[in-house]
Amino acid sequence: MLNAILALAMFSSTATRTANAPASGITKVVIIGRAGSLDVKGQSGATEIRAKGEAEASSEDVLKKMQLVATRSGSTLTIEAQIPEDSSWLGSSPTMGFEVTVPKGVAVSIKDGSGSLTVKDVGELDIDDGSGSIDIDGVTGNVRISDGSGGIEIEKVNGNVTITDDGSGSLDVKDIHGDFTVQHKGSGQVTYERVSGKVSVPKNR
Repeated sequence: MLNAILALAMFSSTATRTANAPASGITKVVIIGRAGSLDVKGQSGATEIRAKGEAEASSEDVLKKMQLVATRSGSTLTIEAQIPEDSSWLGSSPTMGFEVTVPKGVAVSIKDGSGSLTVKDVGELDIDDGSGSIDIDGVTGNVRISDGSGGIEIEKVNGNVTITDDGSGSLDVKDIHGDFTVQHKGSGQVTYERVSGKVSVPKNR
């Protein structure tokens, strides 16, 4: 009986999820992630905003409810990973790692729960992240980040970089054509190089 229960707990179902929308007229993309990795990439000449991911859950019922949904409001497109609460005490919590392709240089706002996050070749960037590493490479605009935990690496930003809150983890920035400001930093080292503007980092942390 115990073996049967353990086997059930180890079982998980997976399924591919997608969401697409025309890029014409879109000036900002809002991405809402939950649990799982998130990869956002700007692409030159993209005529469509595409999201694709892998949903994983310990039951088929939960898996069926896990979706990627694209909703447009004016010039803003929102892509959301919908993951229901799994009330089962067996198995692991549901996750959905996904990637999003947007037009290069478009403004992006991200609200993410947990899991690694990578962003490349976008416009103005706003991130509210719970936990997991953050890797940013190539932003034509300002960057604002609020992060709970996990290392942060930022490079090649044509604008200001502002860290409003960073709970824990290393913070490494380079090649910033603007100001670099850290308003609140918990634990973890802060390093920076080749910042053309003002640098403001709390001395007593």
